[in-house]
Amino acid sequence: MARYIDRNIKSISIPKEVIRDIQKAPDKLKQCIKLAAEIIGNLKDMGMAGVMISTVGWEDKLPQVLDAAKL
Repeated sequence: MARYIDRNIKSISIPKEVIRDIQKAPDKLKQCIKLAAEIIGNLKDMGMAGVMISTVGWEDKLPQVLDAAKL
């Protein structure tokens, strides 16, 4: 999905290293959840008041992301 988004949604750029890390991960789902939680944590540390999460077919994974991000 990350590669698709990077290639097809012009307003979003996903670093190649991130795509590579997801592809190499033994558990891609866990890697994606970890990455999402890290991004949310970084934004929180920067003082952001909130985030908007688009699940694009992964709606059932949202609770795991929120738990990992301690939200």
